[in-house]
Amino acid sequence: MNNQLAPNIIIIAESITTSTNLLILLSPLSRDITTCSTYARGLAALQQADATGDHFDIIFMAYPPRHHEQEDIAIQILTMSFLQHASPHHTIILESGLMPPRFSEKYIGEGDYILTRPITRQKLQDILTPLHLILPILNCWEYMQCGREPGGRHVEEFGICPAAVDQSGNNIHSGKNAGRVCWASAGTLCGGMAQGTFANKIKDCHLCDFYKLVRTEEAGIFESIDSILGRMRHRKQK
Repeated sequence: MNNQLAPNIIIIAESITTSTNLLILLSPLSRDITTCSTYARGLAALQQADATGDHFDIIFMAYPPRHHEQEDIAIQILTMSFLQHASPHHTIILESGLMPPRFSEKYIGEGDYILTRPITRQKLQDILTPLHLILPILNCWEYMQCGREPGGRHVEEFGICPAAVDQSGNNIHSGKNAGRVCWASAGTLCGGMAQGTFANKIKDCHLCDFYKLVRTEEAGIFESIDSILGRMRHRKQK
């Protein structure tokens, strides 16, 4: 398994927060991600994948608490995943302390992994490294594939995006130029329209998938807009 072929991923978790965070953090690695909000749906998706030959490479599963109404189905998923799955894959359990002993003692640690909350980019990378997968740190033009970076396919039509050449944002959130703080760069193309100033576009930026990705990846060190604008203004004055 490697980054040349995006892995086919399934997330089985009843928590919307858990599913959303995983979906956001994994989006630079693969856009082929299925989310299931119940164990019954997760089991059905795995069975359908086996029946069609479209197997999942990685299974993320939050094991339910004891006496959960769907615990029997969760055990079916584990049995299928650990014992019966027809293709090579990896199962990553989200906080598995209450897993049945026959699974946790025999199978955890033998090519399968435990991911504890809170889920962060670094924890995910630690899990994915043995699978030879790297979570790329993307700039906005790479994530959005807008083609407005220097040499991009849409430069002739739309021009170079200011974020791609705004050196005052360089290395903030590990980005190239303003590539990971594009919401603070005036004139960037949001929703198909040049927004002109930060004040005119921040409402839309808060809804942007890339903004959500950077905010989730950076977690506790995500900079406020005042901090970012202050740093960029100071650099421009030098």
